[in-house]
Amino acid sequence: MDLGHGILERTINLTAVSGTITLHETPLAGTLSVHQGAVALAPPAYMVSGNAIAFQPLQGITLRYQTSSYANAGLSARKNYFTPYLYSVSFERI
Repeated sequence: MDLGHGILERTINLTAVSGTITLHETPLAGTLSVHQGAVALAPPAYMVSGNAIAFQPLQGITLRYQTSSYANAGLSARKNYFTPYLYSVSFERI
């Protein structure tokens, strides 16, 4: 769901899960929630590391998180116009 201002909310329903799943996007800090039915789960039922989530065997899981709609979209189109490196800097006394 598009929340506007470059933020998307994702909801992923899993019938059953066991082991590690990797999301193709990184949830924004503090937005990931994991529910089993209507009950919010907390670690150790799952562990998060970046965009990988490791689960104990569970059923009826819902993941909900927010992510940036900009993320990596369009970077390849802008690669000739953007570089993350600072090649030089100079200061001039006024």
